[in-house]
Amino acid sequence: MEYIIKRKLNLFGVTNIIKFYYNVKITENKFENFDIGNEEELIDELINNLDIKNTSYLLVSQYFFKKIKNLNFLEYETEKFISKISRDEYHF
Repeated sequence: MEYIIKRKLNLFGVTNIIKFYYNVKITENKFENFDIGNEEELIDELINNLDIKNTSYLLVSQYFFKKIKNLNFLEYETEKFISKISRDEYHF
């Protein structure tokens, strides 16, 4: 199952909707090795600590992939574009 956590963030003077994608297994009516509340709390903490001066979408993506072990994809959506980046593209 794919689970997505969505947040709004102002990056580079543009409002972005960032979607954090997880591949989650369900066993016996529960998530296996995945806690939604902990992941949401971690994402919010990382966003609050994010220094977005002199950076790029690729560096922001690396930041999230390094800090969130279960994260598989990131998607950035603005009024003009959508970009989806996978962990595998960075070979983490």
